[in-house]
Formats: sequence, structure tokens, C-alpha cells
Amino acid sequence: MRKLTAGATHGLCVLLTLTAATGSWAQSWETQSSGTTQRLEGVWFTNTQDGWVVGDLGTSLFTTDGGQTWDPMALTNDDLGDVAFMNASIGLLVGDNGRIFRTTNGGASWSQVSSGTGNNLAAVAFGTGGMAYASGRDGTIVRSTDSGTSWTLVETGADRYRDMTAKGSQFAWAVGDEGALRATTNGGVSWFDQNPGTVSDLKGVFFLTAMEGWIAGQNSTLIHTTDGGATWGNRSGGINMGQEAVFFVNANDGWSVGNIGTIYRTINGGLNWIIEESNTSQELTNVYFTDAGHGWAIGEAGTILFRGDVVAVDDPTVGLDGQSSIRLSSFPNPFSPRTAISIRSAIPVSDALVEIYDARGRLVRTIPVGELKPSVTHVAWDGLNDFGHRMSGGTYFYRLVHSHGQSQAQKVVLLS
Repeated sequence: MRKLTAGATHGLCVLLTLTAATGSWAQSWETQSSGTTQRLEGVWFTNTQDGWVVGDLGTSLFTTDGGQTWDPMALTNDDLGDVAFMNASIGLLVGDNGRIFRTTNGGASWSQVSSGTGNNLAAVAFGTGGMAYASGRDGTIVRSTDSGTSWTLVETGADRYRDMTAKGSQFAWAVGDEGALRATTNGGVSWFDQNPGTVSDLKGVFFLTAMEGWIAGQNSTLIHTTDGGATWGNRSGGINMGQEAVFFVNANDGWSVGNIGTIYRTINGGLNWIIEESNTSQELTNVYFTDAGHGWAIGEAGTILFRGDVVAVDDPTVGLDGQSSIRLSSFPNPFSPRTAISIRSAIPVSDALVEIYDARGRLVRTIPVGELKPSVTHVAWDGLNDFGHRMSGGTYFYRLVHSHGQSQAQKVVLLS
């Protein structure tokens, strides 16, 4: 699809409302249609277009267009807890009854491998040098030294692990209920307890380096370490809701998600958090960013949210009188399943067509209009893209391109 940029046309541009607080493009969370009502648990993207989401009752979804469309892949009926990729080709899915599935072709096909346990697995993580780890119920931790081809059971116990992460070839951490925090510094050969300073259930862990990391949990828990987990400090300023997952794109910019659809953002390493509008009350279970401009949050009832750059309006076509010579509007707005785009033209134009862009500035639909005389013309958009696929609910922008240039763009909201 064609990407709409400020250089491509003077009729539209990427929103230039840089804020002093963030120094980044204005952004919003938009709902994507997952096609399922199952609880979703794990999410991973290998780039801004290719991603995987897994969840209950064997739910396994993949996208190749940044989440505009999600397709299912049937692997098992067991609940799936997590997904991770080592690179664009090699990935792992884990789930109940010790299920581990592995791909070597970017998820085009998956093969089940022996995990060495029948216990439920809830989390998986890649290190470097072929290291991989998985953990779950009954204190289960398994490790692999060959990128997930074969596995060895390392330990079991009483803990219930909810999430894990790894850095390098030696370091990994698993977190779980009642303040459980387990770590290794020798590639998973042996594990030891660390003290998080809380007995709240720990739900999500993210390490940016082998030394700096964050843990999210219930009772508004958000803690931070700069010494590999030896000591932890509170970083929950502004958070007043239980948290399920945390993700940072650098030492300053991060997001945390949790109960009743709460999404928090920080720009100072978690010292302070500001709530963002998620447009859902469903519990959010996980979050993943490929970069500061592309992120996804998932949760209950098949919820998938996307956070990306918003396209905005600039520079309408003007007539000799200095006024806009073409004006656009749509009704209903928001809409489902179709809306009527009204084109009010004060001048005759030819070769007119309506272009519709998604919130990331990508052209998704072109509707030929032809010749326009000074009057009002109505054009219907049925929420489909140029390939006949139903677009995900969210914000879209439309404009009229014609023989004299292009019109001002207008926003329309497609309901899920």
C-alpha cells in the first residue's frame, strides 16, 4: 500500500503537534478486529507488519499487515500462554500440558517439540547463542541451548510463573504469584530467588539490558532495577490499577497495561506514568512495541489495540475567493457498515476520485468518482479496502483528488 507522507502531497501531512513533554508524534490507540472472543495472552511482532497473538483454547492468530487483518492457524485446543521470536524465522509458542510449538519459516508452519514436562507453560523467552527458556505452573522452568529444538526440565516447585524474559546468553528472569521472582546468571543451569520487595502477584517482566529491568503486577505494582534484580525500587507514580505487562522501547519510553483496559505511558523511565485512552474496559494482558511508533496491546474478549502515528489535515484546496472550493463531509460518522461521503464542489472538476487512508497514512481504498459539476455528490464507502476485505474498526481519513489538485481531508470512524 502507498504510504501518505508530507512529502507525497501538500494536502495531508503527518500530525505536527509535537508536545514539549514527549517530543514525539501525537498518537492514539485504535481497535483491531481479531475475529475471536477468547482471552489473548501473548503477542510478538518481528517487524511493523508481521506479528503473532496467542490465547485460550488454542487461539493462534497472525498478521502480515500490521494487524489490519488477523488470520487464525489451528495448532491445538490447549490454552496458549505466550509467543516469542528469536529472529524473523525462528519462533516459539507455549501452552498448557507442556505444549511447545516451533517454527523455522516465520510462522508459515509450526511443529510440536518435546518440552520435557506435562505442566502448563505460560511464558517463553529467547536469549542469545541459542538459549531459550519457558516457565509456568508448579514452579516449572525448562531450558534449551539449541534455539528451542530440544528442552531440558530444570526445576519444579510451588510457584506459579506468569512471565519471563532473557538477556544475552546467561541472564533470565521468571516472575509469578505472591512476589515470586526467580533468576539465573549461568544460562539457566541453576536458578535463585531475588527479592522484589512485594508479595503481590507479579504479572509482567521486561529487561532492557542485563542490568536494567521493570516488573508489573497487581496492587498497582511497578518496580525497577538497575543491578540485574539484586535490588528493586518503586516506579509506580501515577498508577492506581493492577498491571499485567510492561514494555520499554528505550530507558525512558515505556508502556504498562492492566485491569479494566488501563494503559499507562512513561517518558522518564517509570518515575511517572500518564494514563492513555484505550477505548476499552476489557482487561489487557500484554503489550509489545517494535518501535516508539508501532505498538499493540491485547487482552480479554479477543481485544487487540494498535498505537500508531495519526494522520491529520492540512492545506485545503482554495478557490480564487480564498475559500475552500471543495468541502467534504460524511454521514453517519461513526459508521457501520457504510457511510455516505458528501462532496460539495463550487467548481467543475474532472478525473475525481476519493482516497481513503488508515491512521498510519496508508492508502487502503480508491473510489472513482469521475466528473463533478458545481453541486453536491454522494459517494458510499462500505468499510472495505481495495481487495474487498473488511477494514478494522478505527479512525480513517478521506480526501478528494481531482484535476485541480486535492481537497481538504476529513476524518471518519469505522465501528468494529
